[in-house]
Amino acid sequence: MEIYNDSTRRIMFTTYAGGRQTHTTTVSLPFDPTAGFHEYRFDYLYDPGTGRAYVTFYVDGANMSSWDTGVPQTSMHLMLNGWFPNWLDGKRPKKTTNTYVDWIDYVIQP
Repeated sequence: MEIYNDSTRRIMFTTYAGGRQTHTTTVSLPFDPTAGFHEYRFDYLYDPGTGRAYVTFYVDGANMSSWDTGVPQTSMHLMLNGWFPNWLDGKRPKKTTNTYVDWIDYVIQP
């Protein structure tokens, strides 16, 4: 998930598998993500019976995007970072901005 750090209401959902990007979609949120806390979640499920994996992305409990192909079948890393693409041009931002994370949780189900 990539939440744009501006008021455009955009969020990008992407999957990678086998070292390459397999899906990406950018959607509009029904709120300004810079104006308050929201819950961003993804569920990754692997069915050993079929050998298939599924991923579903949620925002505040609403299903935003889902894929059942091109999803990792092996172990993964969970990473969290903040980055601001407009800083890449070498110019200092006009003001300091922050990303606040209230909590991170994960559940491994047998």
